Amino acid sequence: MLGRTPVLPLGIVAALLVLRAGLLFRLEVNSDEPQHLHVIYRWFEGAWPYRDVFDNHTPLFHLLFLPLPALFGQTPDIVQIARLAIFPIGLVAVGLFFMVGRTLHGPATAIWSVAILLALGDWSLKALEFRPDVLWMCFWFGSLWVLICAYQRAGLKLVDFFAVGFLLGAALCTSIKTVFLLPSLAVGWAAAFALSKDFRDLHPVRVILSTAGAALLGLAILPAAFMEWMNSKGALDAMRHCLLEVNHDRVEPARAWIFFLGMPLLLFAAWRMSRYGARQSGLRTAILVATGTYLLLTLGFSPSLKKQTFLPVYPLLILFGWQAGVSFANRTCRAKALPEYCGAAACLFLSGHLLWESEFWQNNSRAQRDLLRDVLQLTKAGETILDLKGETIFRQRPIYSAFVLATRRAFSQQRITEEDPHEIVSHGTMVASASGTGFPRNFRTFLKNNYLPLRGSSLAVAGKEIHPSWRGGRWVATIDLMLPGEYVLLRDRHSPTSREQESMRLHMGRNQIEVGDRNPALLFWRRAFDAGYTPERKRDD
Repeated sequence: MLGRTPVLPLGIVAALLVLRAGLLFRLEVNSDEPQHLHVIYRWFEGAWPYRDVFDNHTPLFHLLFLPLPALFGQTPDIVQIARLAIFPIGLVAVGLFFMVGRTLHGPATAIWSVAILLALGDWSLKALEFRPDVLWMCFWFGSLWVLICAYQRAGLKLVDFFAVGFLLGAALCTSIKTVFLLPSLAVGWAAAFALSKDFRDLHPVRVILSTAGAALLGLAILPAAFMEWMNSKGALDAMRHCLLEVNHDRVEPARAWIFFLGMPLLLFAAWRMSRYGARQSGLRTAILVATGTYLLLTLGFSPSLKKQTFLPVYPLLILFGWQAGVSFANRTCRAKALPEYCGAAACLFLSGHLLWESEFWQNNSRAQRDLLRDVLQLTKAGETILDLKGETIFRQRPIYSAFVLATRRAFSQQRITEEDPHEIVSHGTMVASASGTGFPRNFRTFLKNNYLPLRGSSLAVAGKEIHPSWRGGRWVATIDLMLPGEYVLLRDRHSPTSREQESMRLHMGRNQIEVGDRNPALLFWRRAFDAGYTPERKRDD
C-alpha cells in the first residue's frame, strides 16, 4: 500500500504520533471536555439529556461513551482516561484522510499531508481533546472515502450512497455543525457535474434521483431514531430548545459577504482544476468545492468560529495546498527533492509551534485533576455544585442552563430567559466555582456575597465576611444568610490558620452571633474546615 511513499514523512508521522500520545496527559484541559463528561455522568445516573441536563450538542457522542462512568467511576483522572478512549477514533480519522488523499493525489502527497496535519497545532491539539468534533470528523472522512470508492468502481451502487447518507446522519447526530457540511457536499457534487464531462456521463437523471434518494434515506435513519427516542422520554421540546433556540444566532452582514465574495473565486479554482486529469478530475473538483463551501459558509454564517469548527477542512485544505505546491515546484524547478525539503521544513516549524502552544514541558492538565479531587473531598453523591458548564463533572448543577458561549449570547439577545441565582438556595448548594468569569452579572454578585474562595483551589464554599458591632455590652454580628448550614467562625481574617473550633448551625435569613472582639471575621462552611481547607487570604481594606 505504501510502496512508493517517501520514508522521510513516514518517520515524521511516527514521531508526531509519539508526541501526541505524550500530550494526552499534559495538555491543558479545555472547558468543553468536562462539560461533555458531565452530560455523560448525569445520563449514566438516570438524568435525561436536554430534559434534565442542559446540552447544546447532538447526543450520539455522549451515548457512545456512556460506558466510561461504569468502567472508571468517579476518579480525578477521568479527563485523561476519556482522552485515551477517544484517541483511537482520532487515529481512524487520520487513516481515512490518508486513504482519501492517496486516491485523489497519490501516496506521496497523502503522507506528506498527514505529516503536516499532525504538526499543525490548531488541528492536532484540538483533535486530542475529548470532544464530539473528533468523532464528527471521523464520520465525515468515512463518508468521503465511501463516495470515492463508489466512483472508483465501474457503476454506482445505491448501497454506497445509502452508506454515505447513514454516515452523514451519524455526523449530524454527533455535531449540529453538520448542517453546514451537508449543503457543502451538495454544492461540491453540483459543481463537479457542471464542470466535468466524465462526471456528467456517470449521472443521468435516473441515477441522480436514485442515488440521492438512497442517500437521503440513509441520512434520515439515525436523526429520526434519536428524535423518536427523545420524544418517548418527554425530552423532544427541550432538545429543540437546546439545539435550535440556543445555538441559533443572528447573521452578521459583514461576515456574510465573505461567502458571497469567496464563492466565485472558489468556483474559478474548481474550473481550473477540472481542466487537468481525467477520471479523478470530477472527484477532486467535488471535494475541493465542498471543502471551500463549508469554509465560506462557516466564516459567513456560523455562530461558532472556534478551532474545532474547522477540524474537517484543515486536512483537505492541506491536501490540496500541498498538491498545488508540488505541481508548481515540478513545473518550475529541476530539483526533485525540493518538495521533501520544503515538507520537512514546514513540519519542523509547525512542530516547534505545536510544542510552544501546548507547553509540553508543563503538566497543564493537573489543574483539572486537582479540581476534581477537591470536588470528591468536599461533596457527596446527590449534592449540587454551581459551576459554569459542568466542569466539576460528577455533581448535579443547581440551575438548568450552562453558561456556554451560545447561552450567554442568547441571554444578551434576550432570545432565552436568564435564570435567577436565588434558585440555588433551594438546592442547598454549598460549593461553587471560585471564579466569577463567565457568569452573568447577577450570578457574580450572588457568588461574591455568599461564598468564600478556597486557598489553593478553584472552588469556593459557603461563607461570609462579617463586621461586628458593639451592642448591649458585647461584640455581635448580624448576618443575612442565604445558605443555611453548619459553619465555623474564623476570628482573624488575615490569617486563615487562626480558627475557632466551635461550630454553629445557622438558619436562612437573619442570624445574630456573638463574635468576641471588634475585628472582622469570616463565617466558613464547617465541612470544608473539617477537610483541612482554608479560605483565600484577604487583602487589607
